[in-house]
Amino acid sequence: MQAIDPDSGLLTIERALRATGPAAVVAASSNAGLIADAIARTETSTRLLVPSDDELWTTTCPADLGAEGGEPPSATPDLVAGLLPTSGTSGAPKLVQLTHRNYVMSAERLARNGGYLGTDRHYLCSPFFHTNAQLYLCAPPFVTGGSIAIVPRFSASTWFNAARRTGATIASMVAPPMRMALKRAVSSGRPVDPGPLRAVHYGMTLSSADWRSGTGWSQRSTCVRSTDRPSR
Repeated sequence: MQAIDPDSGLLTIERALRATGPAAVVAASSNAGLIADAIARTETSTRLLVPSDDELWTTTCPADLGAEGGEPPSATPDLVAGLLPTSGTSGAPKLVQLTHRNYVMSAERLARNGGYLGTDRHYLCSPFFHTNAQLYLCAPPFVTGGSIAIVPRFSASTWFNAARRTGATIASMVAPPMRMALKRAVSSGRPVDPGPLRAVHYGMTLSSADWRSGTGWSQRSTCVRSTDRPSR
């Protein structure tokens, strides 16, 4: 599996196709044309699958996603399960190979170190190609039995509202957008109700002053706490 940002443009998608030679590419109808162009330009022998909107939001696998010719190979711990793009903002993505063992260990350690529970709902506003989505947010619920609340994109102005509306209890962010959400919430001049959100994990530096600036929050907002990002 390799998650690609469809907004990254034709060149990035071409690079991914040439580097991986995928068996199939699954695209939404909104970006299927772009993917088809990339496949044609690279002359990659791959299938382009475009599920309907209904199929995208169900757990039923579309008929044309089925494996061809027998049973799929067994998934051993050291078999590569995903390719994680890095350096996407400073250079060509490096496509780090992550094995099944990597995903499972990340899920188990993050769930343990973060104190996640089976009743937790993880708030996902990060893009799926980002490590924050794949490992810090999506992986732990597969171990704990928790759930994931997915919103279309990050929005500083609606971050807390969306978290409350979806019933999220856990969030993970890098510091710059978290700081944006905090400042936007405080600048609104209205009390901020985080709902059941009880923990926000973040990487990089978020100063204590950033949190103290939220003095206008409602009493319920004290349930939000910051923690250091678990060790890699």
